Amino acid sequence: MTPDYKNKNVAVLGAGRSGKAAALLLAEQGAKVTLLDSAPEEKLTGLEPLRARGIYLLCGPLAEEDPTVYDLGVYSPGIDPELALAKNFSRKNIPTIGELELGFQFARVPVIGITGTNGKTTTTELIAQISHLAVAYSSEIAEIELNPVLVHAVGQGVTIVDALVYLLGREGIQHNDVKFVQTPFATMGDQLDAGNVDAVVASIPFSGTIAARGYTLREDVIVEAVDAASNGAVQTTMTTVWASTRAFADAHPDTIRAWRSALDEAIAYLDADEARARSMMQDWLQLPAAVLEHSALPDWSVEVTPRDLEPYVAITRAAGSINVEPDVNALVWQPR
Repeated sequence: MTPDYKNKNVAVLGAGRSGKAAALLLAEQGAKVTLLDSAPEEKLTGLEPLRARGIYLLCGPLAEEDPTVYDLGVYSPGIDPELALAKNFSRKNIPTIGELELGFQFARVPVIGITGTNGKTTTTELIAQISHLAVAYSSEIAEIELNPVLVHAVGQGVTIVDALVYLLGREGIQHNDVKFVQTPFATMGDQLDAGNVDAVVASIPFSGTIAARGYTLREDVIVEAVDAASNGAVQTTMTTVWASTRAFADAHPDTIRAWRSALDEAIAYLDADEARARSMMQDWLQLPAAVLEHSALPDWSVEVTPRDLEPYVAITRAAGSINVEPDVNALVWQPR
């Protein structure tokens, strides 16, 4: 259960980046927060946002000799218990916790603690790979939103995220108003079941596994975004494209034609045998056959025109993924 800090008189020791983040988090919870640091105020930075949130600051000797008996003290891991600042608190028998414990109190996802002298980083990376943890990186605790939106880490997930950001922007919701957390498609249903997230952004066939758990599916966000960005002129969408350098394409047109022909042949093969297509998808994705049986199959096509790309330029520019206006005619390979 998350502690109630409303109207509690809380001191945060250490005005470094994590200390300021802890102070902001406590202020958001309604606490009366005082930030203390042994350094003189002129050596500290980033204080104005704290004052704007009503956080009181004590520096130097005033912090080290502060007589206030607080309800709670929050220590930075870098605070030496032998410093005058820390000793002043220990003499007053004020209950104390560390910043990590404070952050843990508000965590909405499973937490694994790793400690030790050597090998912490290696162990952390190993566990992350084994567990496929969805990790949200933030410079401040206060920036981590509760109930984030899960997105896939790479590839198709990037296209989907840009489309979602574009649609949110049309509704007046800014990118920074929503916390996106990268996680594999296969774990998204578990995170919804655990109540850790409000929404996930998944593609076929993983969206089918989520629907099978009883969750409601919204319209395809890429289809919706492309339709909006093109004013209804483009009704098809792309989530995967094959790319090469212009120099390679110009020097090897026969190779490009052969590759496109091979793709057309593969599409015709899968379109002619749906059962085979589902079997291959099950082998590749390791999803239950019962789920794949009711999942929609993608519509494949090799053809792409410059007009097809135009809405994606508008979407990715609006989402902030690119800041240039590419020539769509130069991007699409044209047979000569």
